[in-house]
Amino acid sequence: MGLYRKVYFCYNLDMTYLKGPTNISSKQKMLNLTLVFTTGLVGLSTLVIILVSLFLGMWLDQKYMTRPAFTLGLVLSSIPVSLIVMIVIVKALIKRFQKMSDSIGKDEL
Repeated sequence: MGLYRKVYFCYNLDMTYLKGPTNISSKQKMLNLTLVFTTGLVGLSTLVIILVSLFLGMWLDQKYMTRPAFTLGLVLSSIPVSLIVMIVIVKALIKRFQKMSDSIGKDEL
């Protein structure tokens, strides 16, 4: 395979990438996975909150014959709720991330 490998994407573009570093420590890999996990968790929680509010609003509108009122109200109120949940998740995971990065040391980052 050598030092370089070619990856072809749509529109037939030739993208050449260097092979990634091979001396990454297991703690650095855990930090990278934590960042990926945080991004996925925030996106998934936002999606779940908005979908729950949407379907709950549609069900309440159907039950009480108020066509868009509950749906609009719950979807619009889910935006600040999802932002608050996002901030709480990120703050909690940043504390864990800082503890992990302190244990690695500044020379390995």
